[in-house]
Parts: sequence; structure tokens; C-alpha cells
Amino acid sequence: MANDLFESLKRAATSFNIVVEEPQWVEVPNPRSAADYNNGIKSDIDPKVCKIVCVVIFNPDFKKGVKSFLDKGGVPSQFITTKKLGGPKGIPMGVLSNLLKQMNAKMRLDLYRLNVPHFRNTMVIGIDLVMSGSSKLIGCSATSNKNLT
Repeated sequence: MANDLFESLKRAATSFNIVVEEPQWVEVPNPRSAADYNNGIKSDIDPKVCKIVCVVIFNPDFKKGVKSFLDKGGVPSQFITTKKLGGPKGIPMGVLSNLLKQMNAKMRLDLYRLNVPHFRNTMVIGIDLVMSGSSKLIGCSATSNKNLT
């Protein structure tokens, strides 16, 4: 299951120009609690060299304990449940692209870069509006670095 996720992420990453490196695999056989995941991670992961940990969990109740453990070690993490990995048709592209975007952001990497040589010293402003029923949320961002990220 984790190997399918890795292969799918590699394929999906090409559309974003993101490189997905070979992971360090940590298998937790028959996890019965968050502590089982934490023990597996503790024995195999060095927080000084680890860029991000992607945890595939079958029980969402384990996430809080594992996330807390990784946060204390200063290791960025991304979780996905086995349920989200899809069925026989594979992992939906929307799930893969969201995972890639979230992991990229957690590693403090750029998701998009623009190269507009004739616009120097320019600020790009982004605005998005999300409406859900009667609720509305607006998000704004701005940048002025050379890659307009």
C-alpha cells in the first residue's frame, strides 16, 4: 500500500515539477496504538536528516499521538489514511496533488514559481474566496521576491 502511494506520488509530481525522492521505509507490523508507530519511527528516523515523514495510518485515532511525537522531534509530517488511498482504481489524482502541495509547503519549498523577466521589483497579489453555504472565507497573499513565489 505504501509502495503504491510512493509510485503514484512520483507520477503525479511530474506535473508540478516536483522531485519525489526514494523514501526511507519504516514498516510498523500490526500497529495497535500510536506508540507502536512512534517506536518504529524512533528506531529508524534521524530527525536531523529527515525532511518529512509521510505516515500511512489505518486508524485515524492514532494520528494525534504520532503527530505530537513527530512535532516534539521537529520533524514535519503528513498523514494519510488507508481509506483515502482509494480502492481498486488507485489513488485519486486530487488526493495525490493535495498531498504533494501540503508536503511541499511543510518543507518550506515553493509550490509555484514565475519567471517574468520584464517585471522587476513587482509585487504579485493573490486573492481567493471560498463559499460554503452561508459562510464565506477570503484569503490573501502577496510576494515580491525574484521568483514571485
